[in-house]
Amino acid sequence: MPDQDKLQLRRGDASVGDRTGIYGDGTYLENNRTWHAEDSPWKARQIKAILDRNGISPASVCEIGCGAGEILKNFVRIDARSPF
Repeated sequence: MPDQDKLQLRRGDASVGDRTGIYGDGTYLENNRTWHAEDSPWKARQIKAILDRNGISPASVCEIGCGAGEILKNFVRIDARSPF
């Protein structure tokens, strides 16, 4: 069984309005200026493969995250039928 202490968020971990840590203090952006947008085509292909493999054809799709929004943009390129 996992150690319960390790499962709990520490003070300053990413949370709404948190200005501490690498995400809130600008460190992450400074070291990742593109927000990993260059990985988006690969991520979109992986999502498409997962949906296809499982016979899932969603009526709509929403990307939840704090990235550049490039995954959806790339997904539409590989699946023009996508309801975005």
